[in-house]
Amino acid sequence: SSQPEGTIALGKQLADRGIRLIDAPVSGGRKKAALGTLMVMAGGDAGDLETAGKLLACFGAVAHVGPLAAGHAMKALNNYVSAAGLLASMQALATAQSFGIAPETFTKVINGSTGRNNTTEVKLEPFIISRRYDSGFFLRLMAKDVGIASELIKNAGFDAPITTALNEYLAVAVDQLGHDADHTGLYEMVNPATS
Repeated sequence: SSQPEGTIALGKQLADRGIRLIDAPVSGGRKKAALGTLMVMAGGDAGDLETAGKLLACFGAVAHVGPLAAGHAMKALNNYVSAAGLLASMQALATAQSFGIAPETFTKVINGSTGRNNTTEVKLEPFIISRRYDSGFFLRLMAKDVGIASELIKNAGFDAPITTALNEYLAVAVDQLGHDADHTGLYEMVNPATS
C-alpha cells in the first residue's frame, strides 16, 4: 500500500523521463496469493494497463479502478472496510460469549445472516477463536492503511468519525501489542485471554 499522493508525484517524475507508471496493489491474503487468485486494484492509463495485463493477471483478477493512484486509494479504502468489519466482528463475538453464545454458534449464525463478512467467513475460527493470531498480515500494516483511508476520506470533504476512531484505536493497539503483531491479535485488546 502507498499514499495516492505519492503515487501521483512519482508518476509525474517518471513521465518527465518518458517512463509510464501504473499502481496495482493486491488484496486477498496468503491463501489467494498462493493460488494466484488475488484481486489486483489497478490504477493508470488503460493502454498501460493493457500492456501490463498479462503480468498482472498472474496474480489474480485485475480491476481497472481508475487513473493513476486510484489503485492505491482503492486498496486503502478496501482495507479500511475490512478493518472495520474485523473490529466489529471481534466486539460482537466477545459480547455474544458474555451472553453464553458459543463461538461456533455465533460464527454459524452470523455467516448465515446479514452480518457475514471476510472476518467471520475466513478469520474467526482459524485465527481468532483459536487465538492463534497467525493469519500473515501485520496489525501495523492494517493501521497504516486505515490511516491512509482516513486522510482520503477527510480530504474528499467527508466527515470521518468511524475512520478517525478506528485509526486512533489501531495506533494504541500497535503500541500495546507490538510491531510484529498479527492483525487478528487485535482480539487481545477486545477480549484478553484469561489464564
